[in-house]
Amino acid sequence: MAQRRLGSQVEEPDLDLYGILNVPKDASDDELLKAYRGLAMLCHPDKVPGGSTALKAVATEQFNRIRDAYETLSDPQRREIYDIYGKKGLASGMDLGEHLGMKDEMRKAYELYQMRQSENKLQSRLNQTSTLLTSIAINDWRRRGVQQLTSSINSTVTAPISPKDTLIMGGSVGVKRGHGVANQFLVWKHQADSRFSYEAGAVLGIRQILTGTTTMQLSKHMTASLSANYNIKDGSLSQTCAWSRQLTPNVRGDIALTLGPDMGVAVGWSRDGTKNSLRGDLRMGTAFGVAGNWVHHFSDKSFGKVSAKIGITAIEVEIGAHRILSERSSGGFSCTVGVQGVLWKIRYTRGGQKFIIPILLSDKLEPFTILAALCLPPALYALVRHYYLKPAAIKRRKRKTLAARRANAQQVRESIEAARGVQDLMSGSASRKKANEENRANPGLVIVEAVYGCIKPRKKRQNGESDRGKEVEEEGHDGQDEGLPPPFLDVTTPVQFLVDDSAIKLHPGIRKAGLMGFCDPCPGEEKELRVKYKWRGNVHETTVGDKEALFIPDRRHKVTDSES
Repeated sequence: MAQRRLGSQVEEPDLDLYGILNVPKDASDDELLKAYRGLAMLCHPDKVPGGSTALKAVATEQFNRIRDAYETLSDPQRREIYDIYGKKGLASGMDLGEHLGMKDEMRKAYELYQMRQSENKLQSRLNQTSTLLTSIAINDWRRRGVQQLTSSINSTVTAPISPKDTLIMGGSVGVKRGHGVANQFLVWKHQADSRFSYEAGAVLGIRQILTGTTTMQLSKHMTASLSANYNIKDGSLSQTCAWSRQLTPNVRGDIALTLGPDMGVAVGWSRDGTKNSLRGDLRMGTAFGVAGNWVHHFSDKSFGKVSAKIGITAIEVEIGAHRILSERSSGGFSCTVGVQGVLWKIRYTRGGQKFIIPILLSDKLEPFTILAALCLPPALYALVRHYYLKPAAIKRRKRKTLAARRANAQQVRESIEAARGVQDLMSGSASRKKANEENRANPGLVIVEAVYGCIKPRKKRQNGESDRGKEVEEEGHDGQDEGLPPPFLDVTTPVQFLVDDSAIKLHPGIRKAGLMGFCDPCPGEEKELRVKYKWRGNVHETTVGDKEALFIPDRRHKVTDSES
């Protein structure tokens, strides 16, 4: 047998202290003490059978980890810091000082600590965003070719000049109907306190306007603002009072009253949900308009949007989709049908830069053109996604996974070897528990097999039976390379060790990598725990996520006769 590095386990920085003791996050002092005593008895260096030097080294390391976890969680002050901020809060020195007894005081102290850490970077932070819009027409391309209708570039720079003051500057340059237009603006914003802020600004160019706005948090759920705009050219003054209130956790209402040349009242309502969001606006006064939109999230990276607008100057309906392409880029496509005709809009965002290209397909509302404009893009996207985007994404994900596994290979090897050393330490106790369960009058809980890590989903045969013979062999070969450690770990022994009175209880919200005999065999990847067990003589099987609860035995886990 190869020599194992038993005393050198790599300590993952985010191991859950509750997972180390296998207790819930609301565990009482008695539960903490009971769990600590049970594990400490097993891992105490003086209790190691046979006097093996290697096992003593493993026991010492595990004993120290268990003791540190208990000392942190049994101290009310340190436990509260850990619950709010994790190990980073403890490492920052927040557990020092008698004044940190209250939760609010600890939160304020930590926020002050973070603010001091970021003050030296404030001056160098500039947030620059820009938008390039180019509108073209191809409705009469056979005679006139592609025509450029409008073009504009907008740019904004946000510069924090102090913790409470921000300078916003920018401008726009464009061509519309053969005439050039340009504007520049400058806004200074001051956050007086957590509830009150005000800003002043000026717009120069085709328009020459002075602006001022004050905003106040009236209550926990309500905000009010007052703004004034003075037009230097014609001397007109307009004022707007706006109120916004959080009606429910997901619903917000807005109302705004404007006095001046564009007098009117605007009322808005919005509802944000996990999958669907709705927004409606109504404006009455010198200008009348109704607008609304519905957004449906297909996944964390893509959503669809339907919006409609009816007013004096516009009547249109827009249908589109948006997708996050990478961490810094996203793209979108929409079709607009209105009085101006039928348009496609292509959007692409990279960092703070946005590119928008409206394409006029037809200036007439013809049924065939509308149908083609709506159906052609989704059909083309489905073909491209199936034959190019999806295969390319799978290959890219496999390359990233393989690169990460190569980078973490040495750390994973050490963690696996150390975990196996801990399993050797607990094998005697696990064997005794297994024998006790098997010798019951009514057979108890016996773990047949348990695997933790990146587990490849089983492939089902046409007759519905699992291909169990090749399952374990295939698990490690999704993006796996020769010489790399497998992205999963056999944890049959530590799971059997967890059996207590024919039952196992793993608590929700706690990573399983911290359990005794476990480790993280694939850092950064999604992990699962699959357990196959016998109870009352019947075979059961279940798979749970890394932070999901596990309560066994459960009759719902029973394997059907065809699968057993």
